[in-house]
Amino acid sequence: MTTLLDNWKANIPDELEFWRFYPEHYPESFRARAAGPGLPAPLRNAIFQTSTEPSKSPTTGLVSFRLLEIGSGPLSGIDATAAGFPLDITYTDPLAGHFDELYEAWGYRPPYTVHAIPGEDVDVLYHRDTFDLVYSHNAIDHAYDVPRVAEAIGHVLKPGGVAVVEVIDYCGRRNRYKGLHQWDLYVEAGKVHASAHGDPDYARAVLFPGADITADFWAGETWLRIVWKKPHHSQKPHAKT
Repeated sequence: MTTLLDNWKANIPDELEFWRFYPEHYPESFRARAAGPGLPAPLRNAIFQTSTEPSKSPTTGLVSFRLLEIGSGPLSGIDATAAGFPLDITYTDPLAGHFDELYEAWGYRPPYTVHAIPGEDVDVLYHRDTFDLVYSHNAIDHAYDVPRVAEAIGHVLKPGGVAVVEVIDYCGRRNRYKGLHQWDLYVEAGKVHASAHGDPDYARAVLFPGADITADFWAGETWLRIVWKKPHHSQKPHAKT
C-alpha cells in the first residue's frame, strides 16, 4: 500500500521544478525576498503576544528571541532586517539538501543557511521549549504528516510562545491533489481541521485548539492565518476527532 510518505517523496521533483523557475516566473517576489523582506506584520505582532523570556542565541551569543521557520523554501519570505529587537532565526525545509543546485542555477545564494529538517522531525533535533516563535507560510500543508508537524511545533515552542501558520484554505483540493498538495486545512465551527487525501486515518484531525483564526482573500485564494499561543499546561496542538 502506498503511504503518505511514499506519495510525498514521489512528488519532490515537481516542487523542485517550481523553485528552479521561481526567479523567472515570479521575478518581483524573488527580488523582494533577495533584498531582505523583513518581518510580516502578523509575525511582528506575535512577538508582542508572547509571554516568554528571550534566551542566549547559540549562533550570535546575544540574548534574543528565537524563531523557527518551518518550510522556508530555498529563499525565505522573512529575515531579521529592521526587526527592532534581537531575533535569531532558524530556517528549516525538508528539501534543503537540494538547494545548492537551485542556488547555482539562480546565480544567487541567500545570506543564511536552510537546514534540511522536515517539520515532522523538528522536535527530534531541537529540545522541548526552545523557541519563542514558530512561523510557517504556505508550507505546513505540503508536509506528509500535518498533525505530526503540529505536534512537533507544540514540543519545541516555549510555554507562552506563539506559532503563526499561514495556509491556503483547501489547498489540496484547489490543486487537485497534485505535487505536494496532499492535505487540506480548513475551518469548521471555529476549529482548524486537517485531512489527508485518500487516507482514512487522517480523516479529521483538529490542529491548534483555541487558536485565533482569520481569513483573508488575496490573489484569488482564501488564506487562513492561525495564531496559536502555547499554554502553560500540557494541551496538545492536535487531536483526532
